[in-house]
Parts: sequence; structure tokens; C-alpha cells
Amino acid sequence: ITNNQQPTTATNCTHPDRIKLHKKMSSGRSIAGGVGRCYSFFAEFKECLKSEDILTHEDGSQSWKNKCWQHREDYFECLHAKKEWAMVRRVNEEEKRQAEIAAGGN
Repeated sequence: ITNNQQPTTATNCTHPDRIKLHKKMSSGRSIAGGVGRCYSFFAEFKECLKSEDILTHEDGSQSWKNKCWQHREDYFECLHAKKEWAMVRRVNEEEKRQAEIAAGGN
């Protein structure tokens, strides 16, 4: 960074994509002041963890006794949308395959 450049952060960034990316945080309050898009999932996961017990097995491994895994998966899916994007990829691949078949390809 030169003397006349400012570091890029969520608060002083002028790049349009970066601004869109940082308008809402993953949990709690958004930068714009409202509730974050994933906060409800985070709150459910947090509440579940309050009653969660961690079991330690004979081999030293640990696992959750309660069913917080679903709440965790919902929260992480909201944050990262990995399952959603995997489905979009599968749909696009199938559409491409169908178009190739219709065009006479194998």
C-alpha cells in the first residue's frame, strides 16, 4: 500500500461486489443495522448447544449426544450454501446433457 492508498476493508471498500458481500454478517446484526440473514439458524444452533452433552468414547473420540447436528448443518448451509450450489451444478449438468441428446449427440 502506498502512502495515498487506503487499505480495503468492509467499511471503506468501494468495489461494488465487495460492498454487496459485506452488507450482512453471518450472524447477529447486519452492517446495515437489521438482523443478519443467518441469525435465526445461529440462534437455534446456540440454543441446542445449551442442552448438548458431549460423549467421550473408549477410544478417546467425542460425539454429540443430542441432535444439534441438524441445527449446525442448517446454519452452515445458510452461511456457505454448499448443498444449494451442488444442486445447481447437478441441474445445469443435466440440462446440458439433455441439450446434447436433443442435438443428436451421445
